[in-house]
Amino acid sequence: MIGDPPVLTLRRNFERPSAAQIAAFAGVPTGFVVDAQMGQGAVDHRIKPLWPESAFAAPALTAKCGPRDNMAVWIAMRLAKPGDVIIAACEGFTG
Repeated sequence: MIGDPPVLTLRRNFERPSAAQIAAFAGVPTGFVVDAQMGQGAVDHRIKPLWPESAFAAPALTAKCGPRDNMAVWIAMRLAKPGDVIIAACEGFTG
């Protein structure tokens, strides 16, 4: 293992945004959302959609992972509901 993995915290029951709240984000540029969140939620500019015309808005489950550690992703897959997105946050590890 490269370093110690982050402490695993589970939030099993959390309130997801309503369909109306999610729909309000449709068509909004990502940069606008990040600016409204004071810079939180931005991703590296190298992360791109698989096809240019793809876009979506959905509730996200963040799985905070350490290098070579995927336990949080496995748990997020168990907690995810239809329509959710799982984000594997690896703290900038690119190895």
